[in-house]
Amino acid sequence: MPTAETPGPIFIVGASRSGTTMLSACVNACTEAHMAEETHYFEDLRPRLEKRKAEVSAEERNRIVENYFLALTHRYYGQDGDPDRGWMKREDLRAEAERLGGEPDHYLEAFCILSAQRREKKHWGEKTPRHVLRIDEILARYPNAKIVCMIRDGRAVVTSYRDFKKGEVEEDTQDPGRKEALLMEQERVRKSYHPIVASLVWRGVARASQNALNKYGPERVYVQRYEDLVANAPKELEKMCSWLGLDFDEEKLATVPIGTSSYANKVQSDVGVSDEAVMRWRKKMSDVEIHVVEKTSGQQLEDFGYELLRPPVSPWARCGPWLTLPGAVFTAVRANAGRHGGIGSFLMRRLRALR
Repeated sequence: MPTAETPGPIFIVGASRSGTTMLSACVNACTEAHMAEETHYFEDLRPRLEKRKAEVSAEERNRIVENYFLALTHRYYGQDGDPDRGWMKREDLRAEAERLGGEPDHYLEAFCILSAQRREKKHWGEKTPRHVLRIDEILARYPNAKIVCMIRDGRAVVTSYRDFKKGEVEEDTQDPGRKEALLMEQERVRKSYHPIVASLVWRGVARASQNALNKYGPERVYVQRYEDLVANAPKELEKMCSWLGLDFDEEKLATVPIGTSSYANKVQSDVGVSDEAVMRWRKKMSDVEIHVVEKTSGQQLEDFGYELLRPPVSPWARCGPWLTLPGAVFTAVRANAGRHGGIGSFLMRRLRALR
């Protein structure tokens, strides 16, 4: 159990495309903590297991959990990883989980601990952006955990989501089938995108972050603006790491890999925190798209310190996105249903976040 001197687990959450990957890379490079790759455990596997609790034996349940986490050591979540082809051994995951208690939640902890140990790190954490809607469950399960909510200008998030992985996917000779999995993921994201849908999702995340801060207080929830981080990474990271109870090594900041997963083209340097993406949306977003985001999420943008542009848009142009919204919602729900424990729970969580 964590003590007052030992940091508890860290969970980085926020909107997809908001810089959570960059923040995790900074923590991994500059501290003694390691943020595991996205598990989606609290929004995917955990609710699915709860639904099947009465019909699945403990042995079968543990096998499902083991395969879920072992697959993540072969490929990223959603890319059809093979549990027998990753770096983590089944017996090691099982032994660590049993040492902790043997329940599914202990497997998450075991997965993160082993991931940290593999990199000779002392403390563990996990980064799944959409766990921002599961903060209550996370803090109920891990009372000593600390939550970092990443916030980025909603207009930038919508633009980044729109342009997500438009580059060509190359064949991986070391991992046959990976290209097909990546193409399927691209197709899922393409079907999920609509400017109003993306803006409402960001609005829900912004509200969830603010509500969590209000409910649990600044001792357990920390809100980090993406723009502040890239403007002055050393200062912002030192402040955040102090809050987390971690030592911060500023010299390691220059080794942080840039993970521009939304665009094929890299910035000039392959390492270091870059501000290249901060204003990118101003060049790539149409006036209609800006109007949509500001119309649906203007209050949240202002709450987090973002200035509204209010571009002039004709009445007819304003109607266009709303006319295509019903079909887009249906398509997006179908594209994501398999990842989030069913269509019903997927819709209810996002509708609750908008209130």
